[in-house]
Amino acid sequence: MRKSLPVILTAVLIIGAFLLSACNSKGDLDSRYGAYSDAVKAAATDLNSFYVKYNSSSEPGVTYKLNFSVDGESRRIKAVWDKETSTAVSISHEYIYFGHALPAGVKERDAKDSDYRTALFVGDEEPRFDVTPDDFFAMTEISSLIPENIVSPLVLGKETMHEVDGTPFSSTQGVAESFSFTLSDPDNRYYSYCSDGNFLVVRAIQGRVNKVFDARGTFSYVIDYVGPDITMPTF
Repeated sequence: MRKSLPVILTAVLIIGAFLLSACNSKGDLDSRYGAYSDAVKAAATDLNSFYVKYNSSSEPGVTYKLNFSVDGESRRIKAVWDKETSTAVSISHEYIYFGHALPAGVKERDAKDSDYRTALFVGDEEPRFDVTPDDFFAMTEISSLIPENIVSPLVLGKETMHEVDGTPFSSTQGVAESFSFTLSDPDNRYYSYCSDGNFLVVRAIQGRVNKVFDARGTFSYVIDYVGPDITMPTF
């Protein structure tokens, strides 16, 4: 029994090494372009719920967030835009809410369908009731954080993408795959991050893009598909 222990340990180590290598791999543009394209397309479809966070080195300490959800049964919308500013001594927020809201004093558990009104709340302003979802998405603060607008410039032909010297186009660790590349199209919104050694990184989790950033940390979009619960203001 004791003599077989080294054999067993050796087998375990071999199997472990095999599994590790299977979960960690690299690929070039030609072999992984299809996986990249599929991950980008998946990030802009079936978005009844999403939660986006954006940071930029031009605004240190500031995080922009957009949390949007549509209830599966009632189809009621809840959405909040949040500009969070952090300093060494405090954290402050600016909010924009949009969705189906209730009058003050009516609790959600007691509300009837007729109690709800679609409303937009901007800071301390009086709510507006003449706003549609399209109007909300068209607002300057909102439009840049919609997943479709983040990933649509990443729907790319292979001929416009270029591998980075010393960095694999595709690097996989577990369920996460990161695609690193530069762009040759000056009209692309991400082109400015592709010069002087800088490049784009698009990370996918389980085949769906969940982060877009550049190698120098100039900007970062994180896309989650379920956000924190939203409590709408009352009117």
